[in-house]
Amino acid sequence: MGENAVWLKKHSDFPMSVWAHNLHIKNTESSNVVDRAMGYHINNKLQGGYMTVGFSFTEGSVTAVNSETSKLGYYTFAENTTSGFSNELFSKLNIPNFFYRTPNVYRNTYFREFFTNKPFYQIGA
Repeated sequence: MGENAVWLKKHSDFPMSVWAHNLHIKNTESSNVVDRAMGYHINNKLQGGYMTVGFSFTEGSVTAVNSETSKLGYYTFAENTTSGFSNELFSKLNIPNFFYRTPNVYRNTYFREFFTNKPFYQIGA
């Protein structure tokens, strides 16, 4: 998938988006080659011309493959599903859509500690 994205980008002058699970698009270097995700490889091939945009939620529905049964299903998450996770904090901001640059947040000692102790609620990962 990453090779196809790089090929398409190199053959186009237009901006491009690759929509995939947060785990696939992450751009994290790891000493273990197996842990490097598609985003890491795309960023290296495009020499830094890659930006990840992750997303989070506090309630709603998703269509996804069940990791245990390998079957496609429809899953609904109630309002309190993310209680105790960092997603819960963001829901209290009363701002429907916003973004932050992760590297900037993690430079702040308080935020880094908060997100380490209260990670994002994840599904399928």
